[in-house]
Amino acid sequence: GRIVHANPYARTLLGPGVLGRGFAELAAPSEVERFTKALALARAGAWHAELEISRLDSTRLPVELSIAAGSGAGAPAVVLFRDLREQR
Repeated sequence: GRIVHANPYARTLLGPGVLGRGFAELAAPSEVERFTKALALARAGAWHAELEISRLDSTRLPVELSIAAGSGAGAPAVVLFRDLREQR
């Protein structure tokens, strides 16, 4: 799915070009498989974990990620990111 809305902090965190970007494109290269599985698992309920995402400038960010998604093709998902850089 594509990112259709991001709050102001998410746009600052992820970069101004985040809207319209594919959600899976946020996964750091080492996290792509885990990220894809998380999306599938979220369709059956919710998913929560820590992982790394990549900004448009390729900077990696450790985040706490929570995903809640509807079931079925095209169902929307709500994704919450929490920046973990200050905690590390």
